[in-house]
Amino acid sequence: MVPGVAKHTSEVVGYTRTRILSPGKLSTRPDDLALFLKVKSSLPLPAPNTTALLELSGYRIAPQVAACAVDGKIQIKNSGSVPLTVKIGEQNLTIGPGETGEYPCVVGKGGDELRNLRVAEWPYARAVVFVGEVGVAGMPNEKGAFSLPASPGKYELLVIGLNGMASSKEVDLAKVDVDVGTIDLSGGEEAAASGSP
Repeated sequence: MVPGVAKHTSEVVGYTRTRILSPGKLSTRPDDLALFLKVKSSLPLPAPNTTALLELSGYRIAPQVAACAVDGKIQIKNSGSVPLTVKIGEQNLTIGPGETGEYPCVVGKGGDELRNLRVAEWPYARAVVFVGEVGVAGMPNEKGAFSLPASPGKYELLVIGLNGMASSKEVDLAKVDVDVGTIDLSGGEEAAASGSP
């Protein structure tokens, strides 16, 4: 609702513009974050597998952020009762009611890339998919903790939010687990992601 005063007059008063779902500040909820452990130098990594399941339900996409490594896949489930057209980057997927489609993660010309996910039938729903060139993708749990299995080597841990890169941290992984501690996401706010890669 836009408050105001209406007067019956023959003069043109002007117009108002209502914004719907205007951008807000970066959220630190775990379901609005994805993780990517980007290889700088390491032993061979295992082949990527399906790293995330995005669910389309009730005009909402959950989670709103997902990540995958090249040659991996992201599953997209339509929990609604009508077919939906999902566009990620330049690729369109039509997913029937109760069905699950797969998005193949292919690296673009520029390497790592953040791609918008849109549902044609829901113009205001928004999500993003991060496709990393070489690395391990993951998601934090509901408390923000995570664990990313990787071979010994040097990495950069990327935390991706709905608006892009939320944080990054250098990680040197030897033969023992490395606890990266609490990751600061936006200038002093408490992080939603902490754990061991």
